[in-house]
Amino acid sequence: MAGTTVFNVAAGTQLPPFAINPLTCVSVGPAVLGGTVLVETAPTQNGPWSTAFSATNGGSVRPSVNQWCRVTATTQAATVALTDMGTSNIPSQDQLASVNGVFASPNTTSEVVLYSLRVPPNYLPPTNWRMMMILSFVSTNNANVKNVSVRANGLAGSLMATYVITSAATTNILCNISSAASDGVSINGYGPGVGAGLGLSTTAVVTLSRDYLNNETEFVITATKATGTDAVSLNSAYISLQ
Repeated sequence: MAGTTVFNVAAGTQLPPFAINPLTCVSVGPAVLGGTVLVETAPTQNGPWSTAFSATNGGSVRPSVNQWCRVTATTQAATVALTDMGTSNIPSQDQLASVNGVFASPNTTSEVVLYSLRVPPNYLPPTNWRMMMILSFVSTNNANVKNVSVRANGLAGSLMATYVITSAATTNILCNISSAASDGVSINGYGPGVGAGLGLSTTAVVTLSRDYLNNETEFVITATKATGTDAVSLNSAYISLQ
C-alpha cells in the first residue's frame, strides 16, 4: 500500500525541506481561490534551490534521482500531498494515493489542473491493470457551467473522462482507467461524458497510446469554469491500482 501524507501550509509560510526519490510524487496546489504556490528542489537539504514550478493551480514533481523539496504558500494557504509509491503496484497492495485536502481552482475560465499524480516509468504493469479514482468536489451552486475532467499524459493529454457539475454544491465521481491490450502502450478511459457519477454514457471509450513502460505518465484532475470567480475544488481523492 502506498502512503500519502498531506500537509496544510499556511499563507506566507514555507514547508521545511523533505527528502524525495524517484518513487515519490509531490502534488501541490493552492487551497484557496487566488493562491499561488512555489515548489523548489535541490540536491541537498541546504540547496542550491531551483524552481520546479510556481503557479496559481495544481501541479506535481517526481524526481529522476534522490532530491530534496520545499514548498511555499506564497499568497494563500496551500495543500501538499506527498505520495510514496514504493509498493502500490504489488498485488493486493492497491492504494496508489489517498488525498484528503483542498486543491482549489484559480480565477480563470481556462482548463486548469487541480491535482496531478506522476507515475514512474516501468511502474504500471504491461498487462491487466485498472486504475480507479474516487473523487469528491466542492463547487459554487449556481447555473454557471462548470466541468471537471480526468486526463492521462498531463493537461494536454487524452481526456479519459469529463463531468458536468453545474448547479452542484458537492459531487462524487468514480472514474475507471485500464490497460487496453497486452502491449504496455494502450490505456483506456471509461467515464461519463455528460453527468457525474457512475453509469452509462454515450461517450465512446478513449484510448491513449503511450509507452508507459519507458516513460513517466502524469494523470491530472482538472476544472473548467465559465465564470472564473466561481469556486471548484477537489477535496478528496482515492486512487487505487488493481
